[in-house]
Amino acid sequence: MPSHLVVEALSAMAHLSYPQVNTERQLTAWAEKGVLIFLITVLMIVFAAIMLIESWYLLSHRKTGIFGQAATERSFRHCSIWGWLLLIWGIVSLIAAFFSDHIGLVATVLVIGCLADMAMALATSSLVFKKH
Repeated sequence: MPSHLVVEALSAMAHLSYPQVNTERQLTAWAEKGVLIFLITVLMIVFAAIMLIESWYLLSHRKTGIFGQAATERSFRHCSIWGWLLLIWGIVSLIAAFFSDHIGLVATVLVIGCLADMAMALATSSLVFKKH
């Protein structure tokens, strides 16, 4: 199908969701933006799923200990605090996934989530690799 026919056909449908399409370059830019927003949404959902799985693991191992270690008061407190924090941030990330066109919001959620996850991993390593 010749490209000018595609542009004409999509230009005729453009009034449904976009302003009038005048050039093929505008059409390509909108298509690329749509693909990028879709990919950002998918990746944010994956990020939120990772956070939710980590929080589920921590919350479900509050009384049994983590990584096969015996439960202690310190590990119970660690799992409770980090489990709830990651659960809340996982839900926030899932909500932010549907606002992918606001790149500042997405970037803020990702940066805070990554820092929280890194801090949780460092705190967990101090529980698992105790100094003897």
